[in-house]
Order: sequence, then structure tokens, then C-alpha cells
Amino acid sequence: MTSAAEGTTVSLPIEGMDCASCAAHIEGAIAKLPGVAHVQVLSSAGRASVTYDPDRVTCEQIEGAIDGAGYAVRRDVVEAAIPPLTAGRREIGRIVGWGSLGLVTLVVLVAAVGERIGLVDRAVDRLPWWIPAFAIAVGGWPVFRGVLEATLRRQITSHTLMMSGVLASTAIGEWTTAAMIVFFMRFANWLEERTTSRNRQALEQLLTLQPATARVLRDGREVEVLVAGVSVGDVVLVRPGERVPVDGEVIEGQAPVDQAPITGESVPVDKRRGDPVFAATVAQAGFLKVRATRVGADTTFGRIVRLVEEAEAQKAPVQRFADRFST
Repeated sequence: MTSAAEGTTVSLPIEGMDCASCAAHIEGAIAKLPGVAHVQVLSSAGRASVTYDPDRVTCEQIEGAIDGAGYAVRRDVVEAAIPPLTAGRREIGRIVGWGSLGLVTLVVLVAAVGERIGLVDRAVDRLPWWIPAFAIAVGGWPVFRGVLEATLRRQITSHTLMMSGVLASTAIGEWTTAAMIVFFMRFANWLEERTTSRNRQALEQLLTLQPATARVLRDGREVEVLVAGVSVGDVVLVRPGERVPVDGEVIEGQAPVDQAPITGESVPVDKRRGDPVFAATVAQAGFLKVRATRVGADTTFGRIVRLVEEAEAQKAPVQRFADRFST
């Protein structure tokens, strides 16, 4: 959590968010609170960055708004970590649902093409109604559940409109049409989840450059702590082959440091007393004793990660128009 002239900024890891629609719902829920100056939800990073006036709204109220939107703040995730995507893609139910929807859609498409060229006559009508009904019920359940939860939260999504089409199709007996609608809804969800997953994996690979722990001198003793537990002014020890956990100044020792992750330099730079070092760089040899000047998200590496997250969250004008049109 940081403080700025316009208020306090907090970064909250969120569980259960796996698409841009989720991010939009969370942004809307938080933005309604009085005292919130700015909110940005990063779907690939799985967190929300909120700038607010602590005299008008509390962090607990912000977390309550997230809970009310159907998501949860994860307190067991450290600042540098990315919450995992919601598990369950490999559930047997999902596999059965996808298989059923895919089979029905394939049959319908093949039959439609056959009718078009005169090979068969009304083949689709000969398909037993219970087959597409089963495909709709099993394959469409994740979508139906999401629409129901959104409706209970008084939210209208693009799936709500699609669901209306499914209900209208089943009401007039067009089971195969309803199954095809559900299939394409699920397929669109899969594409969006795949894109989010790839973006998140890229961020996770970037974060592997940041060490998880640091050796810090406390009361004259060397103590290994989580990087999140290092404070400005702490003295950090860096041995050969280790990554520097903080931005700081060398107060003792000498070592060639690979700064490629930060500066792109292909040749290691020799560091000695008085020289600056950066988090995520590698001491290739020697020994360094570093006094921390920036830690966590305030380091140069932390700012690079934040810029990558914000770049991913930026939307093109056409995408913003599509979001408004969908609403």
C-alpha cells in the first residue's frame, strides 16, 4: 500500500477473475464507492489497483464491494505474486459438456450442409430432442450459472442476451439451434480464457526474475526473509550466482553484475562500493553487501512489471466502444 497526494493506493489480489468481463464488473463495483479516485483491474495479473481517499472510504469497504460483485480478495498472496486462474478446466463435467456440445454442433453443421446440397432431407429434424437437450444442460451449465449469479447481482452481460436466445429457441422446440448457441458461447469463453492465461503466464515468467527471499543482516546476524519483508535501509547480502532482491547501493564488496533484465546490457558491469544495483540482476561472482533504497513494487524491476500489467489492461477505442455497447 502506498500513499500519494491524491490519496492512498492499494493493490488487491483477486480470486475468481479470469476474463475482461470479470474485470469490468469489479471496476464498476469499486468505482461506485464514494472516495474512490481511480480503479484499474488487471485481469492477467489477477489484481486491482485502487486509489482512494481514506477519510471517505476504507480498504475493508473496497474489499466488500469486490465480495459483492461475486469475487474475493486473497490475503494469502504476497505482493509480487499473481493469483492463479480459477481451477476446474480439467473437470470431467466440463469435458463431457464440451464433447456433447461439439458432437451436436458437428452433426447439425454436417446435416445443414447436406441439406443445402440436396444429399439429405431435413436431417436435423430427425435428431432426437433429448441429445441436444442433454448437451445444452451439461455443456451450458457454467454459462447458465454465471448468468444466474450476474442476475442476482443485478448485472446484465452479453451472456444474458445469449441466454435469452437459448431460452427462446428451446421454447419453440429448436433444440439444435439452442445447442449451437451454447457451443459458440463456450467457444468464445475458451478463447478469452486462453488469451488471459497466456498473458498471465508471460507475467509469471517475468516475475521469476525476482528472488523470493533475501539474506538480511538483523542485529549482526544473517537472516533469510521473504523479499516482501525487506525494508528500506536494511543491509542485504548477495553471494555469487544470486539475484539482487532490492534496489540499493553497494556498501561493501565487489562483483560483476549481469544487468540485462533491467538495462539490456550484454556485458556484466563491475560493481563496487558506492555503485547502485537493481533488483532482479545477477551477481556472477564475488560478494556484495547492499543497503536497500527501494523495495518491492518501488524497485526498478517492480515498476517494469507494473508497466507491463498496465499496458495489458489498456483498451483500444473500439474495445471500449464494444464494452459500452454490450452494457
